[in-house]
Amino acid sequence: MPDPQPIYRRPDESAADMSSLVQLGLAEPQPVPEPPAPTVPPDQTTQAQENRATLTSALTDAGVTKTPDDEQAINALARLNPADIAAVTRWIAAKNSPPDKTLPDKAL
Repeated sequence: MPDPQPIYRRPDESAADMSSLVQLGLAEPQPVPEPPAPTVPPDQTTQAQENRATLTSALTDAGVTKTPDDEQAINALARLNPADIAAVTRWIAAKNSPPDKTLPDKAL
């Protein structure tokens, strides 16, 4: 049996990527579009303002005087979704409401 001879593969020039074609001078560089500027949807800004107003109202109703730290916390909480804001305002209102007297003071 004769010795096997290596097979040399020819490069397939039709499978070149664009940068290779540009380097070979066979194509012009393709323009790269600028990424779109990030924008905040207006409904999120409006929702945050509504949430901020709701939280401020709940704190005012609870008799809390705002400090700069409270303002930072309100701004952070205002980014939550409306269901979370409703829960927080419910907790604030529950903290100031009298306890429910239908249950005994000491549970078994």
